[in-house]
Amino acid sequence: MTQLDEQRKKIDAEKLRAVGLRNRAVALEEDRKRRQADLRESVADRRAELERVNRELDQLLKVKLGQEALINKMSTASDGEVL
Repeated sequence: MTQLDEQRKKIDAEKLRAVGLRNRAVALEEDRKRRQADLRESVADRRAELERVNRELDQLLKVKLGQEALINKMSTASDGEVL
């Protein structure tokens, strides 16, 4: 085998290596973007759930306040009465 053939083989091997590295870099970038999109979607879902839970908490607090007011009204009204 001539020296030129050996150089050609080395060059071809380096080209293949470079293509493989480029493909790997592209795949890693796509994977990173996919994971980032998944995380953003998860954050959006959790924010929506947090908003829903906060609205539910507000409603429950209003109900609680109403019940406490009713209990106070009933207990002050019955202070003079025997039940």
